[in-house]
Amino acid sequence: MREELKFTQQVIADANGTATTLPVGPVMYRETWKVTRYSINVSEGRAKFRMYRDYVDPQQQIDETDSGESDTSENNSIELQVGGKLVGQWVDATPGAACTLVLYGEKYR
Repeated sequence: MREELKFTQQVIADANGTATTLPVGPVMYRETWKVTRYSINVSEGRAKFRMYRDYVDPQQQIDETDSGESDTSENNSIELQVGGKLVGQWVDATPGAACTLVLYGEKYR
């Protein structure tokens, strides 16, 4: 069974200008997510954005943009099975800014 995937998460930049999403990915038994694109937005100011697989670590980085205040990443094919996660992180954001990540694609079992 295939369904459209659209997952939104919003976090607030801390006093240092860093905002990190909670790890997100499939949780249902035998569910798989195929993320084909994502969009990011910051409510005010500029920021840099990085996408990580599973946790925040330079070795886990899979994408980045210097225009993290508003951007869309196209042509991705990130496949996640149960236990696999994506984590988004903005740096150099305005403290208190709302940072939003939206994942698009499909999920199937």
